[in-house]
Amino acid sequence: MTPATIARALNVSGRTLHRAFADGETVMAYVRRRRLEGARRELGLPCGPFTVADVAARRQFADPSHFRRAHRGT
Repeated sequence: MTPATIARALNVSGRTLHRAFADGETVMAYVRRRRLEGARRELGLPCGPFTVADVAARRQFADPSHFRRAHRGT
């Protein structure tokens, strides 16, 4: 996922998308934060059926170790 693909999906220009995020976090920081929030929700489910590797794959992290590093950094 890139800002360009997000802009196309929203039918706006890349510049318009970046302008919408000008006062706060970047587009990609927002995407990453939302992916991590979703992963935390999935991992926090009581008796959840998902392993860390499952959640990493579902949230499109390259591999479980990449997800763990990203998760620790927040």
